[in-house]
Amino acid sequence: MIAELGQFALALALAVSLALGVLPMLGSAMRGASGARLMAIARPAALTLTALAVFAFGSLAALFVGIFLTMIPALAFLGQVAPRLPLNEVTFFLFTGGLSAVLDNAPTYATFYEMASQLPPPPGVEMIGTSPPIPETYLVAISLGAVFCGALTYIGNGPNFMVKSVADSRGVHMPSFGVYVLRSMQYLAPTLLAMMLLMIADHPVAWAAGGGVVALILARAVTDIRRSTTVPTPPA
Repeated sequence: MIAELGQFALALALAVSLALGVLPMLGSAMRGASGARLMAIARPAALTLTALAVFAFGSLAALFVGIFLTMIPALAFLGQVAPRLPLNEVTFFLFTGGLSAVLDNAPTYATFYEMASQLPPPPGVEMIGTSPPIPETYLVAISLGAVFCGALTYIGNGPNFMVKSVADSRGVHMPSFGVYVLRSMQYLAPTLLAMMLLMIADHPVAWAAGGGVVALILARAVTDIRRSTTVPTPPA
């Protein structure tokens, strides 16, 4: 309910902003009482716009507070079971990235940060972060998974849908949700896999596999470029 009220307030704010940008200008071009009345709309419209924007952002803040409050019991439970789970740099990246692709990044990050704080650091790894600190390699894996894997779907990041709407309004054809997921699995997922194998996994076998994935990505890129630049031969 809070989210819907915030969205409604933003829609009203858009309507008020349009009136604020048009009506006073029309009033300045008119003479007499009609023009004065239109120009007088500017002050109450600006105050209304400010109030609606404050209410919308307050609704968003309340929504996030509710999300994090409901996460407290879940975080406590995950902190208890974390030492019994097969968690390392690779699994932190995979779990965080998999959830971040379909959920909001912030609670996903907070969940796995709490789990990582209950684990001892690998040999030679520094503890960083605050409240409480976690191993540096775990923090890197969780951060990369939460940030980059949100681009795998339209719902992984809030701005994804905004960018899609802006592109649609400018006449740019955008794929549907399902087609976007297929394209991201085809192009983005291999790149994220190569990044995980080369930069997160700490094993020579993983590095070799990452080099193989990079070679496949480059080979496919060359093939796509050749296809796009090939001029079809006209029929005889």
